[in-house]
Amino acid sequence: MFKCYGCTEAEILKLVKKHPRMLSLNLEKNLIPKLEFFRSKGMSGADIAEIVCVIPLLLGRSLENHITPNFELLADLLQSNDKAITVVKRNPRMLFHDCEKYLKPYINILQDNGVPEPHIVSLIYSWPRFVNVHLNHFRNSVEMVREMGFSASERAFTLAVLISSQLNKSGWERKVGIYKSWGFSEEEILAAFRKEPWFMMTSENKIMEVMDYLVNKLDCNPSFIAKNPTLVLRSLKKTIRPRAEVVQYLLSKQLIEKKPSLVSLFVLSEKLFLEKFVYRFLEAPQLLKLYKEKLNISK
Repeated sequence: MFKCYGCTEAEILKLVKKHPRMLSLNLEKNLIPKLEFFRSKGMSGADIAEIVCVIPLLLGRSLENHITPNFELLADLLQSNDKAITVVKRNPRMLFHDCEKYLKPYINILQDNGVPEPHIVSLIYSWPRFVNVHLNHFRNSVEMVREMGFSASERAFTLAVLISSQLNKSGWERKVGIYKSWGFSEEEILAAFRKEPWFMMTSENKIMEVMDYLVNKLDCNPSFIAKNPTLVLRSLKKTIRPRAEVVQYLLSKQLIEKKPSLVSLFVLSEKLFLEKFVYRFLEAPQLLKLYKEKLNISK
């Protein structure tokens, strides 16, 4: 029966393994109407299998009183069935729980704090799992972000709320402690977070590794890093170390007169980096070999 809705045999076996009681559900009264509804909204067999495999008990929910109202609420918010499907795939709980109780309270908090509707819709679409955090913790995160000086009318506000809500108090304090151990002041940490909220989502190990390389290997001043927090987001193995080695080679051979800005060096796309620091030199084959060697060593 599932094959009629585009599910592959492997997907069907996975479904049955996850929810064997599904085989006892009434086809005509229970399964088929729900599968028909999913297909009518534009879901593929793969979409259906993906969603139901995450929350197989969804098939036991009432179509009329639960699944349909939830999907219609999402589609109305997002103004698109396709976007609603994407949200459900990213967070199947959006169909499983009552969205009036599961989603609306979070929307209300954002609205009460002056967040524009387009920003709320963007948050729901891009990061629908934000509602999985406790409501009180989410409310506290909104208050904290406001106290930090973020404006609710700016897109950075919802991003800052998202990130701060993903960290508990101890996690936040540990990361603040790590940055302070590298010479950041409290004010610099908050300023860096306002400038680049993802700065606080970087893992503790990565913060230590990147800071160690930037400060101890490249003689980078911590205050400079605080003013350019995107540096901490770069991959040490895939970006920072290989590119730094190439630039060091160029300096040692006096092929360039001074060090380039670390921000431009590490933020450049791969294509632009190769054009600017590899291909334009006669030593390009050697540079490219060095660069690839450093990339391979880092893997």
